[in-house]
Amino acid sequence: MIGSVDLLRRGVLKAGLAAATIPGASLAAWQGTNIASYHSMNRLRQFKDYQLGVFVHFGINTFSGRAKDTFKTPATTYAPSALDVDQWVRLAAELGARYMVLVAKHNGGFCMWHTTTTDYSVINGSSDQRDVVLEFVTACYKYNIKPGIYFNWYDLNVLHPGRAEYLTTEANEYIQNFVKKSESGAWWDLMMAQLEELLTSYGSLEMVWLDRGRFVTQPRQQIASDLIRQHQPNAIINMNVGGNAEGALKYAPNVVDVVNSESLLPQKRYNPNVTIDGKDYFIPMEVCASAVDRWVYGEGTLSLTEEQIVALWRGSVDNNTNLLLNFAPDRTGVIPQAQFDVAKRAIDTATGN
Repeated sequence: MIGSVDLLRRGVLKAGLAAATIPGASLAAWQGTNIASYHSMNRLRQFKDYQLGVFVHFGINTFSGRAKDTFKTPATTYAPSALDVDQWVRLAAELGARYMVLVAKHNGGFCMWHTTTTDYSVINGSSDQRDVVLEFVTACYKYNIKPGIYFNWYDLNVLHPGRAEYLTTEANEYIQNFVKKSESGAWWDLMMAQLEELLTSYGSLEMVWLDRGRFVTQPRQQIASDLIRQHQPNAIINMNVGGNAEGALKYAPNVVDVVNSESLLPQKRYNPNVTIDGKDYFIPMEVCASAVDRWVYGEGTLSLTEEQIVALWRGSVDNNTNLLLNFAPDRTGVIPQAQFDVAKRAIDTATGN
């Protein structure tokens, strides 16, 4: 994921997405009332009306200082000194968020729950072995926030148990190698086992947020979607396919329920009424962006300015999309108050509170 500050400086967040132009998809004059989606129109409108959600990136890379980790970062590196998941959710409620998404496993493969599938999890952290996903969902119910989980297919701990190949291989060759390895039965079985644990161990989930979707073959995307529908029939499925609406619409509506845009704002008001191959769909959009200059806390982390966060709101919510605003807890395990205060003032300004 790209830092929001960099995108703002480059002007990308001012205007990033045009209407979908892929074959078979149109955001033009939409007619009819027959919505051919998995969820009902009321369910999709309910999600769209939430407007604001909070994203939380916290894990072993909070402590390693690397965005992409492998097993070369020992599980004992994970060492929050004053972990307070309740604080994360309480601040989200104070911000006015209606739902939250917690990173349960990022691309390094470190699991933030008590998994039975691998030793690479919080169970083997050095100072705190609590089940973060469990505490997160519990706090969400306490503060009347809808809980969602993020799961990354791009598991470098499994596919690339060493940094050298990642750092030296040309990007296109690396991606091809990933896709080839993704056909491995052992890798796929592990991913599905982990996903099923998350789907069956923590009660009702509002959203299942799948990252690096473009690296998973479409038949397997469908299998994963079917598993989510089986265990979490009310959950909204979101799949990040590289920060553009056109990519997401290739999978909608069989695999995903919403269009995701990573740090890119619509050029104009988004129209969720979409016609694909002659069928009418209602597909909301969610823009995810960070309230700080990166997704995960690191030395020198800087908050966006109030003006930049207001611009995020204007370009997303005021353009008929949801905004999933990311916060990065520090190495103690709390969201810095200053990080939250800037965002709170900005949201209050944007909403007229």
